[in-house]
Amino acid sequence: MEATFKDPKIEGYNKRKRLLDYLIKGASIVVFVATIPEIYYWITDTLIVVSVILALFGFCYFLNKKGHTNLAANIIVLTVSILVFFQCMLTGLSSMVFCFYMPLLIGIPFIIDNKNIGLILMHMLIPIMLCAYLLFINQASAHAAKELATGFTNINGQINFLCALSQCGFFAWFIIRDHSSSQKLILLSKANIEYKNAKLLKTNNEMDHLVYSISHDLRAPIASALGLIEISKLETDPEKLKYYEILKEACLRRLDNFIYDILNYLKNNRLEIEVCNVSIKEEILNSIEMNSIYNDQVHVTIECEYEGDFYTDKNRLRMILNNIISNAFRYAKPSTVEKTIHIKVRNNFPTLEIAVKDNGVGINKEYIDKIFEMFFKTDEKTKGSGLGLYITKEALTKIHGSITVWSEKGVGSIFTITIPNLENVPLVREDNNINSIME
Repeated sequence: MEATFKDPKIEGYNKRKRLLDYLIKGASIVVFVATIPEIYYWITDTLIVVSVILALFGFCYFLNKKGHTNLAANIIVLTVSILVFFQCMLTGLSSMVFCFYMPLLIGIPFIIDNKNIGLILMHMLIPIMLCAYLLFINQASAHAAKELATGFTNINGQINFLCALSQCGFFAWFIIRDHSSSQKLILLSKANIEYKNAKLLKTNNEMDHLVYSISHDLRAPIASALGLIEISKLETDPEKLKYYEILKEACLRRLDNFIYDILNYLKNNRLEIEVCNVSIKEEILNSIEMNSIYNDQVHVTIECEYEGDFYTDKNRLRMILNNIISNAFRYAKPSTVEKTIHIKVRNNFPTLEIAVKDNGVGINKEYIDKIFEMFFKTDEKTKGSGLGLYITKEALTKIHGSITVWSEKGVGSIFTITIPNLENVPLVREDNNINSIME
């Protein structure tokens, strides 16, 4: 389950774009609410300033939607600083318009590109200087305020203060939300690293086993065949030569089976899942036909409760069925007169259950939990490569299936596989199965 993480630069830009979008919408509502006293008392000069601010917000909203976020942010910060100054000059300090500098100062580091520290500092310095001028130097605003109605001044000051406070609250909420998103990103990154490390460790262990097995199991039948060839050169007895040919054939078959298992292992690891409509019964019959050469004395019966459309990965289904059914043929008990394999397909919608039962040699209880390990063999005389059941379980994991086994030494085995119908089921690529970072 590996995460797909977004480019930090792109994500930072998108975050500023979303924030500016929220800010323009929220600020437009706040400005409209703060303008109610001006509308009630019809203060023409301040209404003109407010109209300019709202028009500016609309223009910057359009720029932001078109992808010009940096330009829109710079225009808003600079012009709002100046327009708040003029509004305060018109209505006086008692109108508390200068309080809007507080949310502006809080928001500047979030909406201006943080790569340009100098620009951020300049934008923060402008409202601070303008506010200082209004509070400590300018006297004209006090015279201007006297010309306004006392009721308007009181109400306007209270509303402006509350609106500025609400904007500060918005930025506080955004900071908390941003911190929460960052924490989630850290946790997902940690999970991604841990998953990659576990996957890498598993791959390294498999490669170690694979190299050892290739050096041992691949060379062993070759060495045996070469030895038999050398012996055959010195032999003149036709019967013994015929016997040596049979042994050489067995060595080559063992080599061929090992290479086949290695190829299946690589296919299962490398191939993408390709879901298509398959005939379960037909795949079972094909697997029986392909493996019956190992023991033509085995009697096979099939009980299939489902013959409708079934969607899964055909290549992996063939690997799974071939490994399970071939084992049932290979490990038939020689001393048993009636060697049987019974295959039952049960429909448990939306899954299918396929049970392969045989009366073969069986497996010791102590080995049941180990048979799905890579290259595990109950003993060195075992015919297979030790990869078949490992590949089976790995392939089932890829298609969201599972496998269980019951076995008793000298009695037989039952391998039961459960596979889901993957029609209309979205499959997540292995390298994308951690949730993406939230928008």
